[in-house]
Amino acid sequence: NFTENADQAKPSLVHDFAELPFDSQSIDLVILPHVLEFAAEPHQILREVERVLIPEGRVIITGLNRTSLWGLRQFFGKRTGHPFLPEEGEFISPHRLKDWLKLLNMEVDETRYGGYAMPVDSAQWLQNSCVMEGLGRRWWPRLGAVYMLEAVKRVRGMHLVGPALKRKRIRRAHAVPVANKGGSTN
Repeated sequence: NFTENADQAKPSLVHDFAELPFDSQSIDLVILPHVLEFAAEPHQILREVERVLIPEGRVIITGLNRTSLWGLRQFFGKRTGHPFLPEEGEFISPHRLKDWLKLLNMEVDETRYGGYAMPVDSAQWLQNSCVMEGLGRRWWPRLGAVYMLEAVKRVRGMHLVGPALKRKRIRRAHAVPVANKGGSTN
């Protein structure tokens, strides 16, 4: 109920992404929006996602790119004690994430990048740097502040089987030798 006082509101469901409450191979799509960045055990979360996905199931992961202007600002901000984004988060590069997914037999289907504006606090400066969006997409596409990665769970040795078709057996006439038992004398 939204009309209750925030102090009285209690969560109705609490779960840990490292232990998903779903059966194995029961889900065809999992979306992880900035989950891995703030997780204590991102590897365990990916193992759980792999467990619950059906064969050919998909996972979509979004994250903040450490090889971007925003990642660079966060790196130096943490060193100086003034982080730009939440300090608890650990940026995971798309390249590193692809390696983790490969170990789980998940094939990366597509990776997209976005957010090329300057990492500034001022709305005016942010608006002025919107020109960077078009330039970034064209000239340095992998340096976007945000990435979205889509991967497919591949199961090795699995073959898709259609309905079993019975083959008609063709009966062939076999030649039976005929022996002449009665000897004819001429």
